[in-house]
Amino acid sequence: MGKYAMDKVLILVTGMPGSGKSLVTNYFARKGFKTFIMGDIIRELVEKRGLEKTQENMMKIAEEIRNRLGRGGVAQILLERIRNVEPPIAIDGVRGIEEMKVFSKAFRCMHLIAVHSPPWLRFERIRERNRPGDPTNFEDFIQRDIKELEFGLGVLIALSDTLIINEGTKEEVEEAIEKNMERILSCGKESVWRYL
Repeated sequence: MGKYAMDKVLILVTGMPGSGKSLVTNYFARKGFKTFIMGDIIRELVEKRGLEKTQENMMKIAEEIRNRLGRGGVAQILLERIRNVEPPIAIDGVRGIEEMKVFSKAFRCMHLIAVHSPPWLRFERIRERNRPGDPTNFEDFIQRDIKELEFGLGVLIALSDTLIINEGTKEEVEEAIEKNMERILSCGKESVWRYL
């Protein structure tokens, strides 16, 4: 990976819950990127308040942040934390265009990777990971998907610079990233995020 100008780029990873965002982010971590997870901001605030880490509490805290700071509020909090971190950086869990606008003001070179998996496979993965607050039945899972899409996640997936399909093995995902690496790290003019 040394032949790429990775010291100049911010990689952002988006996708529906259970799509494999962490798989992509962990790949970049192994390549020397400093990685951050948007959802950790919410989880920390839930914990600070002594609340149980349920999906309801997580969404309530996220909504409070957005009401106070706007739809890019979680990104603003994370940006403050990473302001003095030297690139390369990868951020897992961007959920809306307003969050992308926050990052675009601080980073000239950004590349958004969307990870896609079908709902049945994502639900299976979510049940296996058994994270507190994750839906335990398919109906609740779909309802959460709808809320994520209403927030703007679908727009990010549609406007992503690179789309990774995650229906197979970890190795297949990593091959897809490698195949696109030059473009991912190039800061090309065709990136939507240069025009926010």
